[in-house]
Amino acid sequence: MRKGVFVTLVMALLGALLLNPASAAVKAGTTCTKLNQKTSSAGYTYTCIKSGKKLVWSKGVKVSTPIPTPTPSTSPTAIGDPVGSIGSNPIPLPTASPTISQTPAPMVNLTVRELALKEVKARWDANKNNVGSVTLYLQPDLPNFVSNALKDSATNAMRLYGKDFLPDATLFAGTKSDWYTKTFCEYRYPSEMWTACEADSHNGPGSGSGWPQEFPQVDAYGAVYGAITKTSTSGTEYLPSPAYIYLSSFKDKNSLSSSVYSSPAHELFHALQQFQFGGGDTTSQSASNISTKLKNVDCSNYLSQCPSLWVEGSAFYFGYASAEMSNPGILNNQGLPLKPNWLTSERFTLDQVLQWNVSEMMRSPYKGNYTYLAGGLMTEALVAAFGIQKVFEFTKNSSLGLTDTSYTFATNFKRSFGVEWISWSSKADLYLQNSLDGKVTYAKDLDIPVRN
Repeated sequence: MRKGVFVTLVMALLGALLLNPASAAVKAGTTCTKLNQKTSSAGYTYTCIKSGKKLVWSKGVKVSTPIPTPTPSTSPTAIGDPVGSIGSNPIPLPTASPTISQTPAPMVNLTVRELALKEVKARWDANKNNVGSVTLYLQPDLPNFVSNALKDSATNAMRLYGKDFLPDATLFAGTKSDWYTKTFCEYRYPSEMWTACEADSHNGPGSGSGWPQEFPQVDAYGAVYGAITKTSTSGTEYLPSPAYIYLSSFKDKNSLSSSVYSSPAHELFHALQQFQFGGGDTTSQSASNISTKLKNVDCSNYLSQCPSLWVEGSAFYFGYASAEMSNPGILNNQGLPLKPNWLTSERFTLDQVLQWNVSEMMRSPYKGNYTYLAGGLMTEALVAAFGIQKVFEFTKNSSLGLTDTSYTFATNFKRSFGVEWISWSSKADLYLQNSLDGKVTYAKDLDIPVRN
C-alpha cells in the first residue's frame, strides 16, 4: 500500500465484506468451486455454473419478498453541527409489519430479543440530548426515498451510540460514479494528489469489493478502513476513516433492500470501534494514536480488537437495532430472523467462529454469513445479559490492546463483563443453536436476570 493511505487495523479488513449476511458474500459472475452448488444470499438463490473454462455464480433467482417502499420526503432537513450534519431528529420511515408482540410480555418472561431491545430503546430514549454529529456526503442525484433512508439510518445510529462513545463521524454514500471518486479523493488526499487519485481506480472507493453489484432493489454495503494519515507540504493531518456506503444503481428501481436501512448504522458502529480503540479524547486524536502507536498491525484473531465474530457481529446487530427504532420488525424479519434460510448446513460454536480470520470468511460464503449472524446473536445476548452500556464499554476497553499485544479478546471479555469467555460462550451457543432451529429463547433459558 502507498504510504499514508491506510493503517492496517481491523477496520481495514472490512472493505471487502458486505453488510447484510444474506447479501454479503455471493456475487453473480464471481468464481465458485463446485459445479451445480447452490447458495442463498440477499433473498436470491445462486447456482455454480460453467462459463467458458471457469466456474462462476449464476445470476440470482429471487426467493423472498422485499420490505415496504418508503415514502419520499419532500423537504429533507439536515440538523446538527457542523452544517450538513444530522442531529437528533430522525426522518420517519414507513414501518414493516412487526413480528415482535405488540402486547408487552410479563417482565419475568421476556425473550432474549425483547430484553435486549428494551435496553436499546432505553438508551435511545435517554440519548435525546446526547447525539454526536455526522457529516454526510450524499450523491446529489439520489432519489429522495434513498437519501432519506440513509439519513434516517445515520440519525438513528448517532443517537443510539451517543456522543460519549462517538462524538462525530463522516459518511459518504453513492453509486459507483465520478462524483464518488472525486469526493473520496478530495477528502482523503492533499490537493496535489487529487489528479493521481482520480486516475487510479485500484485504490478508489469500493476497491476489492466487486462494486457495483446489481439487484432488483436498491442495495447497499460499505466499509470503514483504518485511520488516515494525510501528509502534504504543509504538514501531517490524522483523520478517522469515514463510513463508506456503496449503493447499487437506483435506475428503474423503487424499493430498498433492508441493507439500506441498516448499512449506515452498521458502518458508523465500525467508526465507533475505531474511535474507541484509538483511545483519544477526539476522533482526530484517536486516529493519530492508531497511526503512530499501534504495536501490532497484523490483525490476529486473539487480539482484543480483532475477532471478526465481534467486529462484524456487533456492527451487524447494532446496525439493525438502530434501524428498529424507525422500522419495527426489521430485526426479526431481515436482520436476525429465526431459522435463516441462508444457513442450513454445517453448524459451529462461537468459539470455533472466534478462530476464523478474514481470509477464511472471504473464501467461504457460508462462513462469512455464519460469522455475521453468530456474532450478531452473540452481541444481542450480551446486551440482554449485561446491558448496552457494558457492551459499549467492552469496545472502549479494547484500547488497552493498542500498545499491549498480550491484551487479548478473552482478557478484555473478563475485564468488561466479569466472567470468563469460555464459560459464558456456552450460554450464547444455546441462543445461536435455538435461533438456527427456529426456537425462541427466553432470558431465563440463559440464566439472564430481567432488570426493571
